[in-house]
Amino acid sequence: MTKKSQELIETLFKGLLESLIQIANGEYVFKNNQTIYSTSLSYNGPNSDLPLEEEIFQYFEKEIVSKIPHALLLIKGNLSIEVSINKEINNKLKKTQSAKRELDIYKSFKTIFFPTMNEYLVKLGNSEPEWIYLAEKDWKVDTKDQNKKKFKNGNYIKYIRGKSWISMEIEGTAISFLKDDIDFFFNNFKFKNPISVGTIILPQTDISLDEFSSKSKTNKKGYYTTDLYSSEQKKRFIQKLLENFIEWYPKFINDNFPRIRKSFKLYQNLPVKIILSFDKPFKDAYEHQDLWFFWGVEKLPNDSKNIVELVEGYDANYDENKHFIARSTSTNYLIIDNQYNPLPFTYKFIGEELEDILEGFENDSIFDEIKPFQSSLEGWIQIILDAEKRGGEDYNIELKSIPTESKEGDGSGNDIYGHINGFENEEGGYIFIGVDEKKIGREKIVGLDGYLKSKKKTLDQLVREIRQKCVNYLKNDNYRIQTRTDGGISLIRITIRSNKGGLNWFYTKKGLRITYVRRNREKIPMPEHEIEERLSKKYNKALIK
Repeated sequence: MTKKSQELIETLFKGLLESLIQIANGEYVFKNNQTIYSTSLSYNGPNSDLPLEEEIFQYFEKEIVSKIPHALLLIKGNLSIEVSINKEINNKLKKTQSAKRELDIYKSFKTIFFPTMNEYLVKLGNSEPEWIYLAEKDWKVDTKDQNKKKFKNGNYIKYIRGKSWISMEIEGTAISFLKDDIDFFFNNFKFKNPISVGTIILPQTDISLDEFSSKSKTNKKGYYTTDLYSSEQKKRFIQKLLENFIEWYPKFINDNFPRIRKSFKLYQNLPVKIILSFDKPFKDAYEHQDLWFFWGVEKLPNDSKNIVELVEGYDANYDENKHFIARSTSTNYLIIDNQYNPLPFTYKFIGEELEDILEGFENDSIFDEIKPFQSSLEGWIQIILDAEKRGGEDYNIELKSIPTESKEGDGSGNDIYGHINGFENEEGGYIFIGVDEKKIGREKIVGLDGYLKSKKKTLDQLVREIRQKCVNYLKNDNYRIQTRTDGGISLIRITIRSNKGGLNWFYTKKGLRITYVRRNREKIPMPEHEIEERLSKKYNKALIK
């Protein structure tokens, strides 16, 4: 922020601060009992001195919200603001904004970190299962929970699930929705390339079919099929189940969760030795013999193979720095549920790992890219390095060392504005500026300081220049352009939202309009037939409205 920008912001809020008075109960109100304050400034200086919206909001949070927590700010122009301190109305609006943020986080999670889940939901269209929540459905802030009990605070989001309304506390809604989705996907095997149940080969029961058939027809009260298995057979069954699991586990994680695979605790430790341990036999609630077991995991050298080892004694003394306990349970219900379909048990383990990852959302830097105003430079760098491991730029990440612009002004070549147009006509994405994709590892984070010095510009001036060119070429400045500086390294990130099958244009310097799309890691002109299809859909929607 320039010194002049700071002065303009302080001047903009000066009248507001002077009109506040603190009353007996400690609250601040306007001296004349009004609830809305509006002001505008005239400024004819250079655009580079105009403050950014984020800078205005930061000042507002520090100087006004600290005195009036329910105050709301509306930025009406570059130097025009309106502040409301109507407590009743503003509290409801703030709850609505909080609910919207949760839904935005939910959609971002699915789009960025669970792409196969998101793809499946898109394919379902309007016939999606009613227990999966889609953020495009109706929702509103409500004052009642799902038991219709009224709460004064009204901290509930009311949303459609199937044909009925469900209420849930606003805080944590995104994580709750995701957990519901994950449960559904694991229970119904809807992830990408799930391992076929037929490929899991479990040991036989060592009991003849005649004997099995004879005992199955027995009318004995409380008959339990696990009676057909000896303790040794049960041990072999569980051991084989875990051997199959550790064989396909890495493939499943890589196919479905490439961006967050390093957050899975077991995946981080591969290759591993699973140490399987059983307690002495006992009688369950149905008076059938059962076994308690647990499995611990030990990290092996990187050139090793995964193994499952059976050890004696349930109370084995594990070194907590060397092992972690993955699961503890009894054998009977696993044998009943899994002798023909062993996947539910192992899916459940991955589901629990996912829940742990989601619980760490607020503290884990891997989620920085969907935390508004909270992402760090280090978080950005990690995203860039993770993309490099997947092959570099991809369908939603573009890397640039400087803010390139085509000489012809038509968005061709490495023009960042053409890339923005390509992203918005597809699934959205991010453009990182200050990154040399030809270099490897952290060396590719070159920063913008050299470029800024050669152009005699500040980082703020460059951001304003990029925003103005977005207006010139794309007739739109609704892009989130963020900067991060740390240790002498400065980067810019432009966030582009998808138009969800709509059509956005690029306007050339010659007054023509063209349109681009993102195909894998490339930007190409949109094919004519696709332009016609999108225009047709847009026209039909306009007629319906």
